[in-house]
Amino acid sequence: MTQHIKAAFLTGHELLAGFVANQANIDRIDAVAQAMVTCFESGRKVIICGNGGSSCDAMHFAEEFTGRFRKNRKPLPVIALSDSSHITCVGNDYGFEAIFSRGVEAYGKAGDMFIGLSTS
Repeated sequence: MTQHIKAAFLTGHELLAGFVANQANIDRIDAVAQAMVTCFESGRKVIICGNGGSSCDAMHFAEEFTGRFRKNRKPLPVIALSDSSHITCVGNDYGFEAIFSRGVEAYGKAGDMFIGLSTS
């Protein structure tokens, strides 16, 4: 079992090292971060979502902005479209394909930023 655990960590380490070595990945992350800064400085918010496990990632992402991430600072407006009542209501009334668009229509304003996550 310990060999499987070690192999899993080594695989993760190799994948992360490869990701960081690709400058295009760093540039994309920087561009998104800069867009978020502009959004917040303009008094706008970020709306984020994802399916399945990515929904959990979206919730965690949002809460790092409304909570504390690495240092004390003012909370930043990030909303995860992950409420189970919303998902089942809209899925039932309009279909699964409308779940996130209805949330964006309800909460989004011009100048807000939308992020859709997929870890698949």
